[in-house]
Amino acid sequence: VINGSGMSDGNGDGIPDTHATSDYGYDDSWMSLLGNTTGWFAVDLGEGHELFQMEFYNFNAPGNTTRGVRLADVYVSMLEDPGVPGTPDFSDSAVWQLVAPDVEFTQAPGTSGYNTPDLLDLGGIQGRWLALDIKSNWEDSRFVGISEIQLFGVRIPEPSTLVLAAFGFVGLVFWRRRAGRR
Repeated sequence: VINGSGMSDGNGDGIPDTHATSDYGYDDSWMSLLGNTTGWFAVDLGEGHELFQMEFYNFNAPGNTTRGVRLADVYVSMLEDPGVPGTPDFSDSAVWQLVAPDVEFTQAPGTSGYNTPDLLDLGGIQGRWLALDIKSNWEDSRFVGISEIQLFGVRIPEPSTLVLAAFGFVGLVFWRRRAGRR
């Protein structure tokens, strides 16, 4: 979700699973503006997905791991425009669905080879947007940050795709019936 630049495939299965570090996390992490230690972070997945799991790699810069997210609510939205950019109204349940309240994330180690992300079961919830309403960090007075978020799920086909697939199936059944009568 951030940009994958700090990730590598430590176990060789084709899925990045290990996060490196940088001097301050600027190059391979997301960090708030100076003075913001709470707030929100949202990502548009571009289309609806059935989301099963989130792997959360907290802010992982040596000497600055207190900038990592400590406590946050996790939300999803299926809307194309849930009010981002701007300030999302997480209290509007017609727009945002609370997936997990008060999730406490583990402080990152501040070393390369960080391969123990927090795992959050999303239970197959449908969402186009994933958002964190960040309530606190690990005591940094200047910033809050995230190194990487990986989401595992499947794309939800658009309704028109489902209709075309249904027509194709009906056509195949009809063709097979006709072919069987000859």
